Amino acid sequence: MILPRRLLLCLALFGNFASAQAADRVALVVGNGAYVNGSTLENPANDATLLADSLRTAGFEVALVTDGSLEAMEKALVEFGRAARDATAAWFFYAGHGLEVKGQNFLVPVDAVVEEEFQVRHKTLALDMVLGALDEAGTPLKVIVLDCCRDNPFGRSWKRSGAGGLGQVVNPPTGTIIAFAAAPGSTAEDGTGKNSPFTTALAEALALPGREIDQIFKETGRRVIEATEKRQQPWVNSSFYDSFVVRPGDAPGATPSVPMTVAEKTPAPAGAQAAAAGGALRPFELPLERGMRAAADEIEITPGIISVGKWPEGIAAIGNTLWVAESGQRSLGQFENATGELIQRVTSGRLPVSMATLGDTLFATINTDSKIWRQPLTGKGGDFAATGSDYPEALAAGDDALYALLWLDGSNADSVVARIDATTGKMTRSASVGANHTTRQNPAS
Repeated sequence: MILPRRLLLCLALFGNFASAQAADRVALVVGNGAYVNGSTLENPANDATLLADSLRTAGFEVALVTDGSLEAMEKALVEFGRAARDATAAWFFYAGHGLEVKGQNFLVPVDAVVEEEFQVRHKTLALDMVLGALDEAGTPLKVIVLDCCRDNPFGRSWKRSGAGGLGQVVNPPTGTIIAFAAAPGSTAEDGTGKNSPFTTALAEALALPGREIDQIFKETGRRVIEATEKRQQPWVNSSFYDSFVVRPGDAPGATPSVPMTVAEKTPAPAGAQAAAAGGALRPFELPLERGMRAAADEIEITPGIISVGKWPEGIAAIGNTLWVAESGQRSLGQFENATGELIQRVTSGRLPVSMATLGDTLFATINTDSKIWRQPLTGKGGDFAATGSDYPEALAAGDDALYALLWLDGSNADSVVARIDATTGKMTRSASVGANHTTRQNPAS
C-alpha cells in the first residue's frame, strides 16, 4: 500500500521521538480544508501551519498534518499517543469541519462523504478517540484545541440537522484542558484573512513569555471577543489544577517573590496625623489576579507575597487573618496576615471562587459543585445552599443576606442574581442580569 505524502511526513516527524531522547512536550496539529465533498475551507491549513510554528517556538516537538484523510488522521493519532507516554505535556490542535451528533463530537477528514447521519461515526474521527489516546498515555497535561465549530457540511442532505458547532465534553480525563474556538452549539468564524480569528489570537498569546496555560487561553478569549466584536466567544473546559508555563521566560513586569517580614511595630498616629506622618501604615500587597481584593489590618508590614497554594481566586480579611479560595487545591486557606503563616486549610469543594463574610461566618462559592459553602469561624464548615445545576460565580454580603451571581447551566447568555438567607440558606432568584461572558475556567469574582 502506498501511503499519502502528508501521512509519511507525519510518521517521519513522530519517528524522531522514538529515535532520539523522548520529548517532554509533544503536539499533533491537523488542518483540514480541501474537502472532496466541495465544502472547502480556506484557512485550516494556514491555521495549522501557524500553530505548529508557535508550538515549536514554545519547545514542543510537533507533527503537522494538512488536508488529512481518515487513515492519515488515525495513524497520526496512534503515533501521537505513543509519543505522549513519555511527555509531561501533549497538545492536540484541529482546524477544519467538526460536528456534534447525539452528544458526541466528530472531526471531519477531507475524504469523508457522509450521506446519512448514522455514517458519521464510521467516516470521521471521534473526539473521544483523541481523549482516549491521551488518557491511555497518562500525560499529566493534555491540551485539546478545536478551531472547528464551523457549520455541519453534511446537514443539508440529512432528514434532520441539529444546531451548528460542537457540544460540551462531559467528564474529560483529569489533567485535560479542552478549548473551543466558540461556545458549545455556536459556530466560529473562518475569518477574512489568512487565518481564523481564534488561531490568530492563540498564536499571539503563545508568543507571550512566562504565561501559565490558563492565562494563555484567557488572553486568547479576550482577543477573539475584541476581534469579532463579541460575535464569537471561545470556551474552555479544564480539569488541570497544576502549574504549566507554556513559553518559559519572565512575564513583563513580573516581580520576584520575596519573603514577607514584619517591621517593628510603632504606635500609629490617627486621622490627619497619620497622613502628616507620611503614612506610618504601609499597605498589604498581594499579586491581584482574577478579581481578588485584599484588605489590610492595622499592622505595619513590609510589602511581600504570601504563598497561598494553587490558583488563588477569592480573598477575604477577617480580623488579623486572611482567607483565600485556593481553587487548585479545592480548599479554603486561612493565613496570618502579618507573617503569611498558614493557620489552617479547609477542604471545601472542587472549585472555590468568590468569598464574602457576614457576621462571624465566611461564605464561598463552590463553582463546579453548584453550592455555597458556609464556614463558621468558631466551628466546622459544610455545604450550605445548593444552586441546582447552575454555577455560582461572584458573592457579596448585605446586611442580613448573601447575594450570588449565578451562571445558568445550559445558557450561553443569561445570569441571575440570587438572594440567600444567611441563616436558612433559602434562595430567591431575581430576573436575568444580562449576558454572561465568563467560562467555567474563568469565573467572575
